[in-house]
Amino acid sequence: MIDAQLESRMAGEPGLAELDATLCELVEGRGRLVTALKLSKGVYRISLATRSRTISIVAKRLAPSVAHRSQLALERWLPAAGLEHVAPALLGVAAERGGGIVWHLYEDLGGSTLADSGTAPAAFDAAVRLVAGIHARFAQDPVLAECRVWGEDHGIAFYDSSVHDAIAALSTLVDSSDERTPGAAVAGRLRVRLERLADERDHRARALAELGGPDTLLHGDLWPKNTAVMADNGGRNVRLLDWDKVGPGSFSYDLSTLALRVPTRRRGAVIEIYRRAAAEHGMRLPSDSDLGLLFATAEYGRLANIAIWPALIAAEQRSAWAVRELAEIEQWLEGVEVRCAA
Repeated sequence: MIDAQLESRMAGEPGLAELDATLCELVEGRGRLVTALKLSKGVYRISLATRSRTISIVAKRLAPSVAHRSQLALERWLPAAGLEHVAPALLGVAAERGGGIVWHLYEDLGGSTLADSGTAPAAFDAAVRLVAGIHARFAQDPVLAECRVWGEDHGIAFYDSSVHDAIAALSTLVDSSDERTPGAAVAGRLRVRLERLADERDHRARALAELGGPDTLLHGDLWPKNTAVMADNGGRNVRLLDWDKVGPGSFSYDLSTLALRVPTRRRGAVIEIYRRAAAEHGMRLPSDSDLGLLFATAEYGRLANIAIWPALIAAEQRSAWAVRELAEIEQWLEGVEVRCAA
């Protein structure tokens, strides 16, 4: 056993016995636990001391299906394309005996990401060029067939299912409420907005087919916080973290996720850097106005998907938190066209 303190440091987490066994394997049974710091829900930075060095590892708790597709991306899909360097190394896997969760153990790349204030422009440049290179390398690649089986779909099917599932969830709240029920008014407005998005489905599907280019391998959750910036090389060395939502789709899904979440002053530069990098790989992007349409489709799908669980929780529990979430989503939906056209 690494240390009897593992249980106290990570109290309540499942699969600690299996995690402990895998940690022991990493240090060949000759190490001790220094610390296990919780970074976020289900994510810990674990330090292990051996006779010669201290090892820092990031442990992440995942559902089995998510762990499986992440492992395929890191150990099969990316390495087959010579791109294993774009993500942190997966050092170990610990599956709970009951099959409920899986722990992934990653190399610790430090705490600096594109989300940090003061990030050098060179880091944004490197990250965007890296993403463009991944998209170009996997466009129409045979590995996408396997990726469609195990990965998350980020095409028009995602838009369809997200919008319709959100409408159904909101209807549960609206139809079981009166005007005095917390959240009923905002749920009603959201349902009307999403019904319009459902009506726009065919138009958006045609635009995605005509302008979105061939399907490629997508990171699927390309927020700035999921791009690690390494300290060496002037901040030009970056890697992509958290491949939980890896899957196939148009480049515009990833690019819109990143472009809409960087500071507004950098948004135009991010798109232009991607456009130039894509051209170097033989990819031609549509005009800025057409990109705005593709970005909006992706963003509407993401926001509709986010609305599903707060709507269900508000309907079942009349949760104040869930109502606040729906109100925030309504605000984001109203501003999508403006942000995507910026």
